[in-house]
Amino acid sequence: MAEVIRALLDFMKMAPGALRNFSHGIYSGMNGNPVYSNPPIPMEALAAQIETFSSWVVEAMDGSRKAIAQRDSAGYELRNMLLQLAKYVELASN
Repeated sequence: MAEVIRALLDFMKMAPGALRNFSHGIYSGMNGNPVYSNPPIPMEALAAQIETFSSWVVEAMDGSRKAIAQRDSAGYELRNMLLQLAKYVELASN
């Protein structure tokens, strides 16, 4: 019986800066990778969400409640994208 590969989901609880860096790594590892040729999230959409989230991380550094709310909302969307990709990688890895 083959061992089931499970993705680590630590990114769900990462601080904003760590999540930004982690997301860049996921994008770099998956973008153009022939092993993951049909991800449920287009890599262009992931890159755009990373950019949006990154800009709100910078904006929120001044403590603005609006910027923090926008950062958290963008982070929620980014985490959901990463979760879908994690499940895809689990299946693609058999």
